[in-house]
Amino acid sequence: MTHDKFVWVSSSWTFDYQSHFKLFQEAISNAMTLYFPDYTLDWVLRTDASDLAVGSVLFQIFKTIEGLDIYQPISFTSKRLSGAAVNWDTYKKEAYGIFEGVNSNAYYLLGKSFKVQTDHRNLQFIEQSKQPIIIRWRNLLQSFDFIIEHIPGRENCVADFLSRLPESTVKPHQLLVLDNNSQTGGEVIVENPSFNAIMNEVHGGRSLHFGSYETWRLARARYPTAKISLLLVQTYVKECPMCQKTRDTGIRGLKSQTLNLKPDTYRRSIGIDHVTVTPMDKNGNTCAITIVEHFSHFPQIYAAPTYDVIPLATAIFKHACTFGMFEQVSTDPGSTMMAEAIVQVNKWLGVTHKISLVGRHESNGCEGTNKQFLRHLKTLVFDERLINDWSGDTVLPLINFSLASYPTSETGGFTPFQLKYGTIDATYFHLPTQSPQANAAALLLAFDNNLKTVRELSLQFQQKLVNERKKADGPNQCYESGDLLLWNRRENPGDMLPSKLSPPFLGPYRVVKQHKNDITCVHVVSNDVSVLHMDRVKPFFGSDKEAYEIAKLDKDQFDIMSINYFTGNPNMRSSLLFNVTFEGYDTRMLPYNIDLSNSAPFIEYINSNIILFPLRTTAAVFSKYKTRRNKIPITTLVPATAAFLHLRYYDKSALSWYDKLLLPQPTKEYYIHIDIMAWGNNAHTLITVFSPLFNTTFSLTPYEVMVFVILADDVASNKVVVVTPDMLDVYTLLKPWVEE
Repeated sequence: MTHDKFVWVSSSWTFDYQSHFKLFQEAISNAMTLYFPDYTLDWVLRTDASDLAVGSVLFQIFKTIEGLDIYQPISFTSKRLSGAAVNWDTYKKEAYGIFEGVNSNAYYLLGKSFKVQTDHRNLQFIEQSKQPIIIRWRNLLQSFDFIIEHIPGRENCVADFLSRLPESTVKPHQLLVLDNNSQTGGEVIVENPSFNAIMNEVHGGRSLHFGSYETWRLARARYPTAKISLLLVQTYVKECPMCQKTRDTGIRGLKSQTLNLKPDTYRRSIGIDHVTVTPMDKNGNTCAITIVEHFSHFPQIYAAPTYDVIPLATAIFKHACTFGMFEQVSTDPGSTMMAEAIVQVNKWLGVTHKISLVGRHESNGCEGTNKQFLRHLKTLVFDERLINDWSGDTVLPLINFSLASYPTSETGGFTPFQLKYGTIDATYFHLPTQSPQANAAALLLAFDNNLKTVRELSLQFQQKLVNERKKADGPNQCYESGDLLLWNRRENPGDMLPSKLSPPFLGPYRVVKQHKNDITCVHVVSNDVSVLHMDRVKPFFGSDKEAYEIAKLDKDQFDIMSINYFTGNPNMRSSLLFNVTFEGYDTRMLPYNIDLSNSAPFIEYINSNIILFPLRTTAAVFSKYKTRRNKIPITTLVPATAAFLHLRYYDKSALSWYDKLLLPQPTKEYYIHIDIMAWGNNAHTLITVFSPLFNTTFSLTPYEVMVFVILADDVASNKVVVVTPDMLDVYTLLKPWVEE
């Protein structure tokens, strides 16, 4: 019917074109359903612009009972660009797309908060534009309550479709090829795939993840007539989830804040760290415990045979007895510093304990002292041939003395001795050999009369230094809750990865909150909570689905489709094996582990299977619950009635007799018939039952009734199999463990 020579006289038709045309109309009208606006739901306006037009789709997000997001369209809009507008640059066209999308849906959007999603990242900074026409659009947009969010172009297909209007019979992205067998003059129009489809062919998978230029070259070679911008390819490769995770694509994280350990009073805080010194000297020492006062930078090194609880507690005690108490101790979160004995020592001394992040060695204030100590120790022991006596009484005190004698730029040119004892007393802290002179300013020396003056001057200098560094940093930059981040597992660029195939970045992680430079995050797959330092993260650009897929690579994980059955004793977690079906329908037996137990299908499985009740909490909490449960009277059973008992009851808390039976259907639950005889006590917390099949009488506790007993109404379930006498002949091991 679209042919120009079509005969419109219906009497000449040999085919019912009219009825098929009506079917075609109905199919178009039913292709998409518009929904009434629901102002209680979240709304999203997606916009896009092409060379010729702009388009948008307004939809609301409806959540099903299962937690799935259903996009319900409210309106579709499309508008052709005028002759002058066709010549606009891409930024103006995309901005006009937002303006037209909001303006055409103003009736719905006024007074309603919503998101504007666009695949043009620069529009996130539209408020900074100086172009007059965009300023005018922005003035109108200020009447609406919305935020602009960037999404990948491949997710913006609806708005992209609405922005593309036909220009001619052959579109710019179509390919003309010759076909000698064609009856239409030998030309056949062949559509090039979309940009994202082309990128999926030439970047990733077996095409490998090449850089921008090589990906662009492969795309142009495969589709020579397609208009493929190198800039678009660069953006695509830069935001490729796999490339972001496995290499540096140029995405940089926010600048961390410049923090300091400069207290406002002398006895506010000290830092504690340690340095391993090898080989062992003749005194049996292999460790140097460093304690540094943060205000004065006064250091003390204590030799120890090992970095263990007793030597560390002894060093803290010595320092407190020699130099007095301090209010706070800063350390790393090592197991030694977190030991109960150290906690008790700090509590006894009345000091608080501040813990740094893992891998942030400078955060306890001892890093510089450790480096200086090792430098002086190396030169001294080799010059004096004292490598076997570095912790001796004539070596270590000399190093401590020297470290406290040098001025530091961090304290205004004063030495730690001066800040600790005052300059009058500090003149007595020198050895017969010539010592370095402090480069204190003349103005400072004029006021240098007593210890209070010196400390006040140093405090002013340190505060000025802090303010200058904060000013140089500018406003503090923070990640927002919900942002996705990748974490660099290398602390230093030269650090080795676990293996040559390990990705350098882990995650993505979703931001929960940020305090100073410490970001509390949750892994998008395992839900593990981690605190990451700002210097070792970078933003991840991609959808939630892409983040989830790429995060599964951290532990070589796959989506669990179902958990079918288990073997082992739920009271012995190490004995448990679970039959798990993954995406792709690969089924394996997996041992119980943290990774499996944190998955949503596993939690759903144990919550639906009362036999696995011990796994619903920790072993310690379960033990307490079981004790409390056994004190609650039994109410579901009464004497002179019948019920059914799960065969796993006979495993008790340590046996695996049930699995040795090799029953034919592992996905089924096997029960035996029991008769309820009488109460075992007046409190109704014990009930006596009889098994006709095994001819045994025994008692059940309230917990055992809750887990192992079902009533006749539950037997109808297709998962329950009742053991009959004839099965005893087939399964000879079906002879239970009986209480003595």
